[in-house]
Amino acid sequence: NLMAALANRFGQVVTIDRIIDQMWPNAARQPLTTQKVIHVTVSKLRKLIKPLGLQIETVYSRGYRLKQEKQNAV
Repeated sequence: NLMAALANRFGQVVTIDRIIDQMWPNAARQPLTTQKVIHVTVSKLRKLIKPLGLQIETVYSRGYRLKQEKQNAV
């Protein structure tokens, strides 16, 4: 589960390879569009966790990081 992979390493970058290994432990059963599936899932998760004050940051060419959303100064 992608959310579990991110939550278990809260505040740290979770690489695409680690996400793939966690979501599809049997390499032979990965979808051909693995990275697209991850991208779409992250997009959906972002919408779900925003009300909780959390965000998923894209770390380009590396992976994703779950972190607390920054509070805007008033």
